[in-house]
Order: sequence, then structure tokens, then C-alpha cells
Amino acid sequence: MGEGDGGKLCEGTKRERRENKYERKKKLKWHSTYGEVSIEERLWRSRYVSYIRKFPGYIGVKPKGYSRRLERAMADFGSEESFEMGSRRIKEHYGIEVPKSAVREVTLKHAKRVSKAEEEQPKVRTLSGSGKPMIESMMDGSMVRMVKTGTKTGDKRKGIEIYWEEAKLEASCAHESLEKHYAVTFEGPTEAGEKLARVTKKAGWGTQSKIHGVGDGAPWIATQFRLQFDKQATFLLDFYHVCEYLWAVAEECLGANKQWFNLQKQRLKTGKIELVMSALKKLAKPDNAAETAYNYLDNRRDQLFYKESLKAGLSIGSGMIEGGHKHVLQKRLKRPGTRWLGINGHSMADMLVLRANNEWDLYWGSLKKAA
Repeated sequence: MGEGDGGKLCEGTKRERRENKYERKKKLKWHSTYGEVSIEERLWRSRYVSYIRKFPGYIGVKPKGYSRRLERAMADFGSEESFEMGSRRIKEHYGIEVPKSAVREVTLKHAKRVSKAEEEQPKVRTLSGSGKPMIESMMDGSMVRMVKTGTKTGDKRKGIEIYWEEAKLEASCAHESLEKHYAVTFEGPTEAGEKLARVTKKAGWGTQSKIHGVGDGAPWIATQFRLQFDKQATFLLDFYHVCEYLWAVAEECLGANKQWFNLQKQRLKTGKIELVMSALKKLAKPDNAAETAYNYLDNRRDQLFYKESLKAGLSIGSGMIEGGHKHVLQKRLKRPGTRWLGINGHSMADMLVLRANNEWDLYWGSLKKAA
């Protein structure tokens, strides 16, 4: 509590003393990173309320609760490791014991606050300035295990239902920049596209920017790039994804011929797309891997400009978004044996993205200002 807060406390106390009467004293206890804190506070009563505790609200704690600094430590550890391990980390770093249930409760409380603030973010309506010349943007989905409880009457432990939800992660960064911006949604393609537009704007999207998109062959991804960025964007089919199709052909039709496989990769990188298509057509038979690969690439010929991308120093693979899924979401949400209630999984994903965007300090600063 700073000097300004102390002044408000004194001023408020003097004013309220005229309206309320002193009743008695009571011990106020709360947990902090220094251990348990205990002080005596005055209780008040008014004409309408017989029991008023003023002091906890002024200093931002709850009786038998946790200080904001300790809550931050609990949320820090709870968002990086399991809640049980978070409890152990508190003991290791601060020498105090906090139950894993408290770590879970505090972590999810702040995750839901982050998620609510994220829902209130406006959509991109206008662009200001010319922006960065080139921005690389990607999005892709990965599955997160969820659980529903109470699907049967009686013992809730027996009435659970496991299901999977797709977490669509969006990522953008200015070309040759190390600063990446992320967003996540469990909603449909439209919501994912809107969030991609928002993180792309954070990365420097302006009226003169070019957007270089990379992704797998899911039609909804290419569609959203077209809808969100129109002629400012190009969309490149992930090179590794194409190579998976080519290797399937090499294995099934040519006995895992690496020479043929490497030749097709080199042709793609040098812009010889027609030679690749011709090689696939020669091997194509009804329903075999070559026919599948030929049809797949033939429908995406405008997404195979690897030569031009390499010449411009742009990515031809979706490593940024694949790596993002691993280090932003999956390391916490997909720990062995982990399953989430829907609202908790969604909120945790939003908090993990906030931390990946280096906005953790801003979040806690906003809580201090609000108090």
C-alpha cells in the first residue's frame, strides 16, 4: 500500500467514523509470501449493519485468504506445472505450505479473469499507418482432452464423459522479428480468423503490409486468410506437410525410394511444380498414394510458391505455429493424465497465451490499479 493509498485510508476512516460506531476488535489473518500475517482490526456497526470489516478491503486481502503477491506466485507455478507441483514449489521457494486445492482455485480464478478480459477485446475494424512491410502469420489446431461430470445420476465419479476439443492457436510476427504474438480460441473458423487478424495487427499489420501465411491443407485456414486479409495476403502450403504426402508415395509405390523423394523436394523448392505433378501422375492408380497426392496438390497449385518464398527469406514451413502449440499450450494442457472441465480448459489456454505474449506483468498491474 503506497502513500496515496494510506491517505485515502485515513480520509475514508475519518469520514466513516462519523457514520459508523466502533464495535470491538478482531484478529485478521491472511497468508503471504512471508508466512501467515495476523493483526488486530477494528469492527464497526451502523444503523443498518451490525458487523462491518473495513480494513481487509482497504489492503486488498480476505480473512484467511492470500495476499496478491502470494496469489501471483501460486498462479505462476499453477500455470507452468500441475497444481500439486505448484504447491511443492511454493514450499520450496517461500517455505510455506499451501494446499494444492488452493493453488488450483487461485490459478483458475485468475485464468477466468484473463479469459473474460479477452472476450471483451474488440475486433479489427481499421488499420492505422502503413505498418510493417512483411508479416508472417499462421494458425492451426490441436486437440485438448476435456471432461464432463454429472452425466449420470448417483456417484459423480462414475458419471464422467471424456471428449476432445480443438484449440485453434494463432501466431504472427513481423518478418525477421523474434517477437511473436499469440491468440487462441476453441470456437469455429470465423472466430479463429478474427483472432488471427488481431494478433497480426499487434505484429504491425498496416495498410501497406504484406501478409505471408503458412499452414496445412485444411480449407478453413486458407479461407480465413482470404477473408481477413484479402489481397494483402498470400497463403503457402506447409512444405513438411507436402513432404508427408510425397514420402507416402515413395513408400507405397517405389519401395521407400529416397532418391525419388529428394528429387521431388528439390523440384518443389526450385519452382518445377509441373515436373512433380507429372511424376505423381505416372505413378497414380485408383485410390493409391500417388493419386491422393496428385489430387491434393492439384487442388492447391496456387499455394506451392516455395521458390519465391525462399528467395524472399520467408518461411516455407509452419514451425512457428507448431512450436507455439508445444510450448504455449500443450506443455500444460496436455500433461500426462490431464483432463479439463470445458470452462477451465478454455480459461487456462487464454492465460497461457497471455503469459506467452509477455503480458503477465500488465495483468497484475491492472489488478493493482483496480484495487
